[in-house]
Amino acid sequence: MKISTKLTLLVFFLMFAFMCAFITQRKLEHDRLLVLLEEEHKNKENTFDKILKLRSQSLETLAYDYTMWDEMVDFVTTGDPEWAEQNIDISLVTYEADAAWVYNTSNSLVHYADKIDEPGLKEIPVIIARGDLGALFMNNPHCHFFTYTPAGLMEIRGHFIQPTVDSERKAPAEGYFFCGRLWNDAYVKNISELTETAIEVGDILKETGSSVIVPDKTEIVFLKILNDSDDKPLARLVISAESKNIANFKETSARSSMIFIFFLTGIIIVLFFSITKWISGPLRAMSEALEKKDPSYLDKVRRHRSEFGSLSNLIHEFFVQKDALNMEISEHEKTEKKLKDAYEQLKSAQVMLVQNSKMAAVGQLAGGVAHELNNPLTGVLNNVQLIKLKAKAQDKKEFEMVEFQELLDIIEKSSLRCKKIIQALLHVSRSSAEETQSISLNTVIVTVLDIISAEMKLSNISIELDLQPDLADINGEPQLLEQVILNLFSNAKWAIAKRFGKDGGVITIKTRQGPENKSVVLSFSDNGIGIPKENMANLFTPFFSTKTLGEGTGLGLAISYNIIKTHNASVTVDSRVNEGATFNIVFPRG
Repeated sequence: MKISTKLTLLVFFLMFAFMCAFITQRKLEHDRLLVLLEEEHKNKENTFDKILKLRSQSLETLAYDYTMWDEMVDFVTTGDPEWAEQNIDISLVTYEADAAWVYNTSNSLVHYADKIDEPGLKEIPVIIARGDLGALFMNNPHCHFFTYTPAGLMEIRGHFIQPTVDSERKAPAEGYFFCGRLWNDAYVKNISELTETAIEVGDILKETGSSVIVPDKTEIVFLKILNDSDDKPLARLVISAESKNIANFKETSARSSMIFIFFLTGIIIVLFFSITKWISGPLRAMSEALEKKDPSYLDKVRRHRSEFGSLSNLIHEFFVQKDALNMEISEHEKTEKKLKDAYEQLKSAQVMLVQNSKMAAVGQLAGGVAHELNNPLTGVLNNVQLIKLKAKAQDKKEFEMVEFQELLDIIEKSSLRCKKIIQALLHVSRSSAEETQSISLNTVIVTVLDIISAEMKLSNISIELDLQPDLADINGEPQLLEQVILNLFSNAKWAIAKRFGKDGGVITIKTRQGPENKSVVLSFSDNGIGIPKENMANLFTPFFSTKTLGEGTGLGLAISYNIIKTHNASVTVDSRVNEGATFNIVFPRG
């Protein structure tokens, strides 16, 4: 069989292979489209459910928080309108609710509040006998349903009222609290914008199934059913959304198919003419030249301006430049040796650079240690001098008073603080470990205030305390935590001085229980110069400081951060320039 015949058969075979590949590609594209539609539908529905739950969270929080409250239990009995105005009416705006109702266990209305002035909402809009309100809570201490009101469709959440101590809600109900939110056009529009969907609210229909995926459509449609107080369908939401991903996929798929067809057609045409006219002869000439090692067979082919002409010239040059190629290989080996030598020099330079960096870090660490030890040592010296002055100015009896003992206590605490600074520095390098104990965070704060209050007073800085009295204990090392708080005081004092000079400022310290009483939160705020946004990422980096030379070394917050981490705690910082900074430290409950 002639080579031309073989090449012709090859062209037809390639055409058949390309067509099979095209059909397979279209089938795969169709399957991918189905999978994408299913994924888009699930993702859109899940996203809608999550956002809807988030928008309803505030209403649920209002119903939950206000029903496990001793004052609400008392209010069911007293019906104090002033208390209701200050605690219930105002809460409607805070929790984005439109109405609230309080009933006693006799199903009598104790208080009603709404912010839409709708007389039809005087009583809770639920189709249920007045003497049967408790039936809503037969299985759960809470209820959630929808109902139609004179003002429109309303979402209602309710809880029965119990004392604060009954966290498990096992005691009998002391009353009932309901709150509602209208699903008006503005609210539905807000959900529609958040979910990037179109929402239609309508009456319930017989067909309530999910949407059917149609491959030639780019719109996703699904339904959500809103149940009434009897847990029966009351209304439905028809949610639709255009999927840009599907539209882009289909557009890209169609475009790629067209490109594939045009490309296939062009390749077949070019292959057919190229094979019949330019392949057979050049291939035969190159084969003979290579077999006989005679470049003269390539003279005619070399004049061609096709790829075969270039290839023939390359083969010809191969014969001519064989020696030059060997020389080039030799030069390449020399160059490779030079590169290896340069690499070894680079490695030596890198080792020297690391050593220099370590020496610089040692110098900065020495300055940091001096800076950290300066404050407690100053406290020791000042109190020793004060004792000397009192010894000269007072008789022996007065000299043995409790005040002398307190000065000795301060000296002892300052000395222990010097020790803990060294131990904190060891924590930075992980070279030591501390023994923890159950301690009160409030006690640690008060202890530090005994040391620092005089210094703050001299700087005209007032300290505001908001310490939760019944704060749970934490596991920690007291004097390391004192060091953290002292460092926060030092930074706050510097920041206030930078903003107000000698006029002073305010430092606020708060403690509180974390969510579900699983943690203890310390909030330390000042109204100083604040921290620029670009410095937040390096705030706890050792030796990073924005202070001028002599004002600090950047070691204080790095040490504090390491102490916080060793206590299994976390710290976040919120700050704005010229508005101050707030450090929030969350400790696990002991």
